[in-house]
Amino acid sequence: MPTRYYAQRQHLVHSLDSLIRQLSTLSFLLSPSVFIYLSRLLVQLQCVPFDPSHPLRFFYVLILFCNAVALWIHAIQGASEGRALVIDFIGLSYTPSRIQLLSLDLFIAFLQLLIATLAYETQLYYRSTDADALDVLLPEASIPSTPLTSGYSPLAMDFRPSSPSDPDTPETSITKDSRKNPTSCIIDLQFSQVISRLRNPPPPVPQRDESLLPLPNTTALPLPASLRMIMRANARARRERGSANTGGTTRNTGGGGSGGGSGGNGSGGRIPGGLG
Repeated sequence: MPTRYYAQRQHLVHSLDSLIRQLSTLSFLLSPSVFIYLSRLLVQLQCVPFDPSHPLRFFYVLILFCNAVALWIHAIQGASEGRALVIDFIGLSYTPSRIQLLSLDLFIAFLQLLIATLAYETQLYYRSTDADALDVLLPEASIPSTPLTSGYSPLAMDFRPSSPSDPDTPETSITKDSRKNPTSCIIDLQFSQVISRLRNPPPPVPQRDESLLPLPNTTALPLPASLRMIMRANARARRERGSANTGGTTRNTGGGGSGGGSGGNGSGGRIPGGLG
């Protein structure tokens, strides 16, 4: 499983998810509608965490249907109940306009489509078992074109003699340039890739067979210290009970054998019908 940029992309997805929840709450405060608010939260729960067993178009249809209902209600009715109040002391002192509500709805729909695409491509790539899986979120590898130049470099315009303490010497500038690491791009989402993914969905990711998973007591992962202490105490108690039972059985067997032997000797020394 490739792990390049996985943590950064997961952080971005969770940040967008938190932003969408806050905007949904803001939309609810502007126009109180429990139906729209709960439907958006349910759609968001389907998108994060993402399950790549369904194609991307399924989540797009779900998001567009939910936001189309919200857009229709806000375009026809405007703010619910004619005011933006949830209870007496929470809300706005004015009624929001339809332009504000529709703009917020469109922005929420755009963010939901974006986070669905990012989460889908991320999970599809990192769950792939193919070693040569294509990461469509990365830009295409471009070879830097190096122009042909002559064998000499242009001279600097400053002809001052360089001293070891001069911070503008060529050695110092080269060292500073070599320490700079260019920021790598972790996501390069293109509209053509999204359209291609919607037209030609990839095959579903095969689910891992649970019967092939090892049992918890056969894994190489270390057990917690408290669990190991409990297991050692149970094993010690079983050993003590076993040793106690073995000692009691041995004593009973030894006492029975000695009594049997003395009885045998007494019966063997007396002759039936004898006088003594």
